[in-house]
Amino acid sequence: MRLLLASSLCAVGLLLAGAATTAANGAQVLAGVQANWKDLETWSRPDPSARQSELGLGLHPIGGAVVAFLGRLSLTDPNRPAADVRVHVAPAYMANPNVLRRATLVFTADLGSDRPAIVDVSASLITDDVSAGGIIQNAIGTMRAADFLRLARAERLVANVLGFDVAFRPEQIRAMRELAARLHLR
Repeated sequence: MRLLLASSLCAVGLLLAGAATTAANGAQVLAGVQANWKDLETWSRPDPSARQSELGLGLHPIGGAVVAFLGRLSLTDPNRPAADVRVHVAPAYMANPNVLRRATLVFTADLGSDRPAIVDVSASLITDDVSAGGIIQNAIGTMRAADFLRLARAERLVANVLGFDVAFRPEQIRAMRELAARLHLR
């Protein structure tokens, strides 16, 4: 009887461990990723194994989220424009904990003008918590380089980031223009 009980408990333990591993696989994609940049912080990180260099810009727009834009340039041909721009988003440190965090990332440029633009990156978002009702701490998505360039040329820029409405300040938009230039986007 004890042997049967022990083997049943062992089987249940293995089943639970397998379920936990499956649930954790989504989080493993962003394991160790932290949104710890300062407002208007820029960086350049060479990745010799990929023969690329990552150029980044971290922003703290007005609202409950932080945003970083990341572009990659070839180390062998650094004048070739970046093919796309990744966007890393996270709730701000003191964000309202009662906001339902959804896997959304939608930028709206120049709303109310004669040339508004909406760039929806939601479909490409990879989050650290894919469970129903999970609490998203980090997400990364990819946008076309042309879409980033359009956002960088905006006079006014707002976004919905993981359910938080944010607004970018003029100096942040200027920093986006500078990053676009460094990424050789025209």
